[in-house]
Amino acid sequence: MQLDLIRPDATATRPHQAASGPTPSAPVPTIRPELYGWALVTVLAAVDIVGFPLSGLGIAGRSLMLQIGTVGLMQGIAWFYRRLRRDAVIATACENLALLYAFVGAAQALDCVLVAHGGSFADVRLARLDAALGLDWPQAFAFMTAHPAIARVLGLAYGSEFYQVIALPLLCLALRNTRLPRELTQTFLPAALASVLISGCVPALGAYVHYRVPGAETLNYVLQINGLRDGTLTRIDLLQLEGLITFPSFHTALALLFIYVARGLPWALRLPLWILNGLILLSVPVLGGHYFVDMLGGGLVAAGAIAVSRWFSARVGPRPALQPGPVLSTLA
Repeated sequence: MQLDLIRPDATATRPHQAASGPTPSAPVPTIRPELYGWALVTVLAAVDIVGFPLSGLGIAGRSLMLQIGTVGLMQGIAWFYRRLRRDAVIATACENLALLYAFVGAAQALDCVLVAHGGSFADVRLARLDAALGLDWPQAFAFMTAHPAIARVLGLAYGSEFYQVIALPLLCLALRNTRLPRELTQTFLPAALASVLISGCVPALGAYVHYRVPGAETLNYVLQINGLRDGTLTRIDLLQLEGLITFPSFHTALALLFIYVARGLPWALRLPLWILNGLILLSVPVLGGHYFVDMLGGGLVAAGAIAVSRWFSARVGPRPALQPGPVLSTLA
């Protein structure tokens, strides 16, 4: 059965082919949207450079060099395809991957500074909010413990978000589309920054610790949070750093952003992504050790990030639309 998937972007260029000029339906922005993201990364890096020594922290040289090298490599590929081979699709995918990777490193470092200076833990307040909403985390944990097969499936889904961040920008290579990686970046950056800043104001160790799940005190993220707060963890390895955010749930925000970004994809791709991220949402409370109210916070962060992305896109330049047409592949 022949299934039409997608036409190349109006703004994308094929290899060895010059880009077409602006059209009324898809004008080309005079400034690449990614440049605003790099400006934000620069600001965060400057804050980290000041904040780390003031907090008595340092970054492991190996992890920093790998971070810089990876970003530099992807940016080099993006430059090559932007300036020499003139393929906007490959250039956009690589630059947005580089931008995401650079931003994550800078945001993680900022998170460490905020955790090191955090106030009292908010776990009791978050648990009370769950109770006020009639949500029972211990009961959910007991259900998952009694159904290990369900836990395994949800665990696989929960661990997929890192791979989705990489796979979605690369998907534009097959779809010949630049909207997907740009929209992911434009929603990811404000959501991640908001999550880091809010969690700095509302520090928490999570439901595992609060409800005294056996072994919770020895989980890596708990050890890292306590180490940053008591000064025993001073050398930060970005490759080994765990997610330190409890409220709001960034897993929730990111799953909702994936669902939003995938809305313009063909059904053959959209439906599996929606199902996968729906499973992630189901897994967040127990497998992520989150209070239910953390998910509400993550939902608000995602909504805010989408609003920021739409506001930004309306001012920087309209996104190329996904249009039906013959191209990609034949699905039987």
